[in-house]
Amino acid sequence: MTNHSENTKSATCDNNVLENRRYEFRGVNKSNNEIIYGNYYFDGKYHFIDKCFEHRKEVYAKSVSQFTGLISVKKEKAFYGDVISFQTTEGKELTKELWFCTDKQSLMVGNFTYYELAQSGFIQPTKLEFEILPKTT
Repeated sequence: MTNHSENTKSATCDNNVLENRRYEFRGVNKSNNEIIYGNYYFDGKYHFIDKCFEHRKEVYAKSVSQFTGLISVKKEKAFYGDVISFQTTEGKELTKELWFCTDKQSLMVGNFTYYELAQSGFIQPTKLEFEILPKTT
């Protein structure tokens, strides 16, 4: 077992502690406009994302989004702000944005909390099966 104290400076990308993190962010790299994934850091003036605590890249503040914990049917990670498409038990196709409600402290799918949606019988099975729609500019 590896010791991961605060004094450890040699973290690597293949480190299990980093790969199994629950908190993952994405953002648009300011230097090349590519989407990057990793840990989020704000130093009071600039916003950064890095993968290994060593390769920090500055990102646009408005592009930063956190992983929701949901995975699409195509095995894509869903982030807050993503627009998803899913089918109801009646066969109706719905398109909703994923967002976080601070009042309810919950992941929201449109106007429903994820829990409300999963427990309502509105979707079948009680797991939300969805696709992430491409971003429009």
